[in-house]
Amino acid sequence: MAEPASHDPLSEEISSLFNRASFRLKDHQFDCLERFELSPLQANALWRMDPHGALPVRALAERFRSDPSNLSGPLEALEERGLVVRRPAAHDRRVRTVALTAQGRALRQRLMACLFDEPPVVAPLSTAERRALRDLLAKLDVQL
Repeated sequence: MAEPASHDPLSEEISSLFNRASFRLKDHQFDCLERFELSPLQANALWRMDPHGALPVRALAERFRSDPSNLSGPLEALEERGLVVRRPAAHDRRVRTVALTAQGRALRQRLMACLFDEPPVVAPLSTAERRALRDLLAKLDVQL
């Protein structure tokens, strides 16, 4: 019978800490979404949209790595709230575009501030520590 591989306690601790930080970050994100009465898909659409111009719905869907049909519901809800407008593209009426309204740009800016200005998961860190964490995470991201 093969001997079970021993596990690395350091890797286990790192994984556990990553998970705890991830859960805290997700909690913070959901608090922000709740504050602005947005679903995760709606918030993600606002975040991925060009704040200064229209974007084909297909291009927005590519940013999600998704089919455009999956954005119909979230975009419809955002449109009903006056945050986006959908219309045919000027160059080809078969192409649907989506653009933020002035109200949508303002809400997007407030949402981004809530999400990214001071997430509690990094609040205890100094600027130097945040930069070091960012650099380590970027190094891990390249490896994925």
